Amino acid sequence: VEVSEYSVRCLVESRYVRTWARLEVVNAGPARRLVPLQLPVPASAFVSNFSVFAERLSSRRSIMERAVWRSLLRSPSQRGRRAPAGKTNDAGAHSYVLRASVPVPAGARAVLAITHEALLQRRLGRYEVALSMRPGVAARSLRLHVELAESAGISELT
Repeated sequence: VEVSEYSVRCLVESRYVRTWARLEVVNAGPARRLVPLQLPVPASAFVSNFSVFAERLSSRRSIMERAVWRSLLRSPSQRGRRAPAGKTNDAGAHSYVLRASVPVPAGARAVLAITHEALLQRRLGRYEVALSMRPGVAARSLRLHVELAESAGISELT
């Protein structure tokens, strides 16, 4: 399986941040293959869309309310059980890794898209956004697009 494009677009408007990630893969092999997706998501974020588009396959995964999503993330560790599929807390206290696998037919192209949103916390008069791009394999096209919109003005970028 070859990653033909991996792109992340982030829009920061005052304290609100919305991030779109898109992974496009091609299965040039003779058989159907499972394509793994591992995307770090901030713990404060809410996943508002998770879509999969492949030849003869299109699905949109269910979206849960933020309170339900967080309770699913917390409850397994409190009860000593495994986390629900696709949601684990192994990326640290401030983020988790969304994991999914999608079957891609032989010779087909598939697109995985996810959108997550969060309200940023002010710390010492600053807002902080951190993005991580890890396609797992070499990608032919790797894109990062960040837009900032702040009505009060931006005094510093680091």
